[in-house]
Formats: sequence, structure tokens, C-alpha cells
Amino acid sequence: MKIQPSRNPLSWRSAVGLLLLIGGALLLADVIGWLQIGDWLWAASAAVAAVLFVLYWMRDRAQWWVFIPAGALLGIAASILAPFWLPLLALDEAVVGAAFLACLGLGFGMSYLANRSMWWALIPMGALWTTAAVALLGERSMASPTGAASVMFFGMSVTFLIVSFAPGGTEKVRPWALIPAVLLAGIGVLIVGSYTSILNLIGPLVLMAIGIGLLLNVIFRKR
Repeated sequence: MKIQPSRNPLSWRSAVGLLLLIGGALLLADVIGWLQIGDWLWAASAAVAAVLFVLYWMRDRAQWWVFIPAGALLGIAASILAPFWLPLLALDEAVVGAAFLACLGLGFGMSYLANRSMWWALIPMGALWTTAAVALLGERSMASPTGAASVMFFGMSVTFLIVSFAPGGTEKVRPWALIPAVLLAGIGVLIVGSYTSILNLIGPLVLMAIGIGLLLNVIFRKR
């Protein structure tokens, strides 16, 4: 007789229910005044919820999307606890917004690693990380508006360059992504080097980028 393996009664639903029960009880105690945990409770709740999303993915690897809310929850926890970890790292409050955007971008990046066919997740990942860099430079007065704008364009150019060669999906390469990569890099160079000739040079750059994209498309189609 074949013996069926016993199932663990503590399923993920039981774990979530237990955590919600404990979290609700602690929150009620904080509201009533029995406990004064405040920000720690909310940060711990967000961090535990992020861990639960990751554990859910470990149980079902097809649920790649779980890393997006997990990253957002991790960013929320880091933002709430900022008054505690900022002094330890000798950082100021300007880092908080950038840290949240970086965590959110990390969620999209992990979604791509969990399912390589979701290559599109690299675009919001790059956009969020680039925005985080711009926000950090701007709030800390480490770059002029021109410098921040150039960082934005260069960051997005690198993002589309990665998308063009990132594995996953039905295409081995995506030549179309090189068009915005070249355009964004060209605009970044123009912002850094000149202010008056931008409008005069955008047209030729657009034509060159389209030409490069079409030529690469023909080459890869032949292969």
C-alpha cells in the first residue's frame, strides 16, 4: 500500500491569517495605549508582508508579479524607519525618497529575474532607478538642473540598451530598443555640451537612430 505524505497543516493561508491576527492585536494595543510601538509596528508589518509575498513566490514560481508589491512594501518600511537608519549610515533625509524609488525599481528587476519573458519590467526598473539618482543628486545639491537632466537621459538610454540585449521573450534581441537608446544618449550629450544647438541637432539624431534601428532589424532578421 502506498503511503501518502502528510500535508503540513500550517499552509501559507494559515501563516497569513496568524500574522494578520497578531498584527491587528498589536495595532489595537497601540491605539488603545497599552503599547507605544508606533512606527516600528507599521515598518514591521510592511516588511513582514514583503517577506510573505516572496515566500508565496517560492511556493509558486509562476507568480512573478509578487516582487513588485514586495519592493514597494520594502520601500515603505525603509521610509518609516529612516530616522533610525539614516544616522547609522551618516546620511540625511534627502536619501529617503531615493531609497523608496530604488526599492520599487528593485521589485521590477526581481520580477524580470523570476520570469525572463517579462523583459518589459526592465523599463520601469531603469526609470525608477534613474529617477532615484536624479532625486538624490537634486536634493543633496550635488548637480545643477542641467546635470540632473543629463543623468536622466543617460540613465534611460542605458535602460533601453539593456532591454535591447536582455534575454527573454520570443526575440533574442530587440533592435527597436536601440532607437530610444541612441536618441536619449544623444540628447544627454547635447545637454551636457551645448544649449543653443539642441533643436538643430535633434532632427539629424532622430534620422540616424531610425536608420540604425532599421539596419539592425534587417541584419538580425537575416540571421
